[in-house]
Amino acid sequence: MLLATATLCLAAALLLDSRQVRPLLVAGIGYLPIDERFAIHESVGHNLGFLADLRGAKRPDDVVLAAYGIPAVLFLVHFWPLLGSSVLATRLLVATLVLFAAGAPWDAAGLPAEELFELAPSLSLLAAFIFLTLDFAGWQKAAT
Repeated sequence: MLLATATLCLAAALLLDSRQVRPLLVAGIGYLPIDERFAIHESVGHNLGFLADLRGAKRPDDVVLAAYGIPAVLFLVHFWPLLGSSVLATRLLVATLVLFAAGAPWDAAGLPAEELFELAPSLSLLAAFIFLTLDFAGWQKAAT
């Protein structure tokens, strides 16, 4: 799902004629699908074994994964004017964050159905980028 989101974002970035929206969509193709494919957070985490000593962490990669929240919040703050212009996309992005936040402790605890908690936020993120792209394309068409 993250790869599908990345592909959609790249296609939208190439098709939409806007310097404002391209960085947002290119950011969407960025790190998460690459990390998912190459397990970067696990590699980094296992090389920083002391992170497992932090309170609440069972494995060092749990801390690295939790740190992904920092760039996610910075991303939202930076692009909020654009994101806020699409009500449905904004709601889906908030749902994505909630689902990721719920899935992280679920995964860390090793509870069943962890794959569902990885799929649900990915689907929500994909839907958010679809609606954001459609809404923005509609504004471009209306402006011309």
